Amino acid sequence: MEWKKAVNYTIVFLFFVNAVLFGLNLYKKSDVTVGQGRQNDIVALLGKDNITLGCSLPTMYPAMAYIAAESFTFDPLKLRDVFFADSSKVMRTDDKNKIIFAYNNDVLTIDKSDVQYIKKLDKAVTDVDTAKGIANEYVSNINSLFGKYDYACSYVTKEGIKICYYEKVNGYGFFNNYFTVVFNKDGSQEVDFSYRTVVKQNGSKKDILASDEAVFAVINPIKDNRNSSKSIIQDVSLGYYDKDILTDDDSILPYYKIVADGNTYFVNARTGRVD
Repeated sequence: MEWKKAVNYTIVFLFFVNAVLFGLNLYKKSDVTVGQGRQNDIVALLGKDNITLGCSLPTMYPAMAYIAAESFTFDPLKLRDVFFADSSKVMRTDDKNKIIFAYNNDVLTIDKSDVQYIKKLDKAVTDVDTAKGIANEYVSNINSLFGKYDYACSYVTKEGIKICYYEKVNGYGFFNNYFTVVFNKDGSQEVDFSYRTVVKQNGSKKDILASDEAVFAVINPIKDNRNSSKSIIQDVSLGYYDKDILTDDDSILPYYKIVADGNTYFVNARTGRVD
């Protein structure tokens, strides 16, 4: 009989331990979650300054380490063939560190880790869905050569429509590995992208700010930069970024990218500093 009691006590004890661990897990999860209450609070706070939250907030903010990246060498001829249908008519100019391909009014510029392509058209693209479809074709062609840019967001700027893509690392956007397409009101299309090879995750994971705290940090910059009495926040994303990124960089930190009124702000997710 004694052994049966011992087994029963053990079962009760284990059940109690599991319940405690489950509770701690729920508490930990809630402790790194921006719940509906916090979202309502930041919306109300923004409203006092005539700022509208026009997008969803990242709800989780787990501890994050930083990442390291190395330079990537583009193949200029492959990039030329992506953007120009008939390479035999394209003129090449080498200007110091830049390689420039041009045909008529279309220009492709390769500058180390950064690439820009400008295409002049007579008719502007004014529909977001149409713009996204064209941008998807651009990014698909580049993804076939290297990397994997994923769609992030679309929004309207003073110039026109902007479609944004980023490569993801650990499930988060690497904002220095960007691919953007701007459809200008004058009919031109501007493609800009940058790429580096992510080699590893560095350092220990550390706590970061929540997304509502990052939004709070940009309230004054938004007010300082706006041209009217009202503003709208168009995107809030969590990822990795380095304002002064080097060719080879081993300390790319967690950042929030916030777009408001077409302007982009980067908030250090550890310190709350706005870059």
